[in-house]
Amino acid sequence: LESTSSRDTVHMISLTLTKIQLPNSGTSEIRTQRATLCKPRLALSCRSSSLVDAPIRVATTSKFRPACYLASAFLAGATIVVQKRHRQIARCRHLTSSSTSVMRRAAAHALIFDCDGVIGETEGLHRMAYNQAFQEFGLSTTWSVEYYDVLQNSVGGGKPKMRHHFSRHGWPASRLGAPPTDEAGQAALVDALQARKTEVYKEMVSSGMCKPRPGILALVDEALARDDVKTAVCSASTKEAALNVLTAVLGSERVEQFDVLLLGDDVSKKKPDPLIYNLAAEKLGVSPSACAVIEDSKIGLEAALGASMACYITYTDSTSSQDFTGAIGILPDAANLSLKNIFSAD
Repeated sequence: LESTSSRDTVHMISLTLTKIQLPNSGTSEIRTQRATLCKPRLALSCRSSSLVDAPIRVATTSKFRPACYLASAFLAGATIVVQKRHRQIARCRHLTSSSTSVMRRAAAHALIFDCDGVIGETEGLHRMAYNQAFQEFGLSTTWSVEYYDVLQNSVGGGKPKMRHHFSRHGWPASRLGAPPTDEAGQAALVDALQARKTEVYKEMVSSGMCKPRPGILALVDEALARDDVKTAVCSASTKEAALNVLTAVLGSERVEQFDVLLLGDDVSKKKPDPLIYNLAAEKLGVSPSACAVIEDSKIGLEAALGASMACYITYTDSTSSQDFTGAIGILPDAANLSLKNIFSAD
């Protein structure tokens, strides 16, 4: 089964047919067992006892992006093209060999979200998880609310935060042994602390402690519903932790619809370096000038501006006093944000 997406990219989707029914009622059904590219299963049905010259109806077990898929299938000697529009049931038609694709407009814009503090109320959870990991490893280190506010707004990423702190306050002894004096020992301590912190953090998020920030679900849904807007999440959090937050707050169906997820060590440099946003624009296939970023902190703003992208700030309690010079909009949350005021109407 060959699929051409609305993003002007050709993908191969391998499907295994597991069920074909031709009952007297005149309904035929084909279900797929497997699809590559992490796409949901497709279910095809037609109102005829034969698959030849029959109108085909398409449904899916969950919504997916890209918003429109064209698939060519060779069933019962007929070439059938299946078209699925976002949140719609599409009709299929037979194509001649000279007409095997339908061209659709490329996305005009991209909306890119940070994760922590933008999608979910998470920053307090991070601090508590770090402190629990420190305690379990026998460290006397405790990060206060005030200190963590300064740390998170000046250093991107969990491991860099610990390296920054320990390099200034001294590398501690831990259950791993004496204070590390070489790079290998320091890396081992940071890696172990980060791994345990991530486990604690995941437990907190899974327990329901992480809530969506006001207005974010409506904004995400609006963006996912638009065929002319691509979507991405760019976060410095570890991939495991970020995916846990995204799934808990947005739900797996929404997460599957994002075009690009860049998380944790997907990039070698953390914000405020613009690398993560430059890479997002490249993967999305959208010019940086047509991208808009939703951030909550000064270092996120600097990363977006460094990539020549427009940036909207939805600040948190810990970032509200920061200098957000250069942001297009500065708001307490996403409740008053919409694509209409982020992008000009097409």
